Amino acid sequence: GLTTLDFAKLSQASQIILMFFTFISGVTISTLPALVVKAQTHRRVEGVTVDDDHGELEDENDDELPTINIRRERNLPEHIRNRLATLPNARQLRYRAYITCIVLILATCFTIYTIMFFAIGGWIQTHYISEQLLQGNSTVNPWYISLIVTVTGFNQNGLSPFSDGLSRFVFDVYLNIFVMILVMSGTSLFPFILRNVVMLVRYLSPWRHKVIFDYILLNNHRLSTLLFPAVQTRIYLFVTVLLYIIGVSISLILDLKSEHFAIYPSGIRFLIFIFQTVNTRFAGFQTVDINFFATATLLVYLLLMATKPQMLCALDESPFEPSSNAKLLNCNRTRFLVTKLCRRRKRSICFIG
Repeated sequence: GLTTLDFAKLSQASQIILMFFTFISGVTISTLPALVVKAQTHRRVEGVTVDDDHGELEDENDDELPTINIRRERNLPEHIRNRLATLPNARQLRYRAYITCIVLILATCFTIYTIMFFAIGGWIQTHYISEQLLQGNSTVNPWYISLIVTVTGFNQNGLSPFSDGLSRFVFDVYLNIFVMILVMSGTSLFPFILRNVVMLVRYLSPWRHKVIFDYILLNNHRLSTLLFPAVQTRIYLFVTVLLYIIGVSISLILDLKSEHFAIYPSGIRFLIFIFQTVNTRFAGFQTVDINFFATATLLVYLLLMATKPQMLCALDESPFEPSSNAKLLNCNRTRFLVTKLCRRRKRSICFIG
């Protein structure tokens, strides 16, 4: 959100260009090119070696060894063999996992974009008159305001079509809440949201596709930097909430009785402190002049900006997953399916892995 020029005074064309670059450089969209490259690598592996995560091509049939051996066992019922035949092999599993990650990240991002765009735009459209939306001598369209706030807020930029930022909305509780949800959804809460989206889609998908989502959840951070393991996701969420609580608490202690905030009711002061804590860490939206805050409060904000919850999550930072995971997951999935199907039919089958 740092600027050397007033974004609100730029031409509309310049604003749109800056929003486009903000969009493609965000922490979510900027991770997709690596996933696209990896997906293409696994789709056409002949003669291409980006890293060693897909092993030797000559041994690729070994990935299918458990499934092939099981299908050839004559004591397996035909309906089980037919269902096992629909499972992907290791190479297909990796490729589909990358494609699924790309689709889910895009779908999650644009779902948040759409919801917040209509929430903010609709609220401004119905609760503000044209005189309240003046920038210079012209009125800014409510939906254009929503577009700028949505794109820049989600992508950690915090630009506003008004020279005074969002200060004219300081008393609007709902709009402040919308903006805070938007900013947190694009930053601190996105790994939590994305992991739950993967789990939800896995729950709703047919059984033969669940192995893809199992593979994504198993490899998580090594597939995409936006995905964390289950325990680390909880730690990440806990640390994030703790940082927010620290920021708000320090503001309440040092600035609640400040003469600069005396014009605001106590409830609005509390809202300001929450809003500034969320946005100072990430987006940079402002509803008040941050010079009003005590020096100690600003120092705490600086510490919060420099603190990453990832540092406390003990994440495996290996860039991509090992190929053995695909083999192991396929084998375990096959064992589980055979056992489950056979129990339903009350048949005893000798299973040799």
